Amino acid sequence: MVVVAVLLVRAMLARSPYQVDEELLTGWTLAAAPPGDPAVVEAKPPARLLEDLFRQVSRRSDHTLVAPARAAVPLVLAGEYSDSLQGVLSVEDILGVGHDVGLDTVRFEPVCIGERHREAGDLSEDLYFAVFDAPQFDKFRFELTPLFPEHAGSGIYDPPALRLILTVAATSNDFDHWWPIGINPQQDCSVSLRAS
Repeated sequence: MVVVAVLLVRAMLARSPYQVDEELLTGWTLAAAPPGDPAVVEAKPPARLLEDLFRQVSRRSDHTLVAPARAAVPLVLAGEYSDSLQGVLSVEDILGVGHDVGLDTVRFEPVCIGERHREAGDLSEDLYFAVFDAPQFDKFRFELTPLFPEHAGSGIYDPPALRLILTVAATSNDFDHWWPIGINPQQDCSVSLRAS
């Protein structure tokens, strides 16, 4: 009977929305990402946002999880920058566009917590991430589109290719190899994320 009760409580918890404190959805800062990071420019939410979400994800997971070293949401990935933006925009230019469209003053709307699973030989990995939305992010990404793509690099810049994603937890501490994280909300968003 006790086992059934525990399983029932766990099943209810797994379906209930994740919660994020309302005050943690604003005041994110824009910054150049550290060298070697998967991003060149990022938004930095309050550290408590990552701590709170990690605690909630860990409570629901059957795995031992690790958190990223810091809270950061990539705005431009290093790969897309080197392939299709570097010839026309500097990192400072990109930060300027972010400030101009007001990306540093908006509220980042919580959407869901997504989960990815990967099998590589004998290795099995899981990643959990939070998805956010902000209309200014879409505007920011489109504003970066080069007027003369032939000067920008060998690739084609795709503004909708990146979503506002905060990695929250994984079964290993190698978070970088998951990027880019393309998502399909119907498939990847297992549980909603709500402000409280």
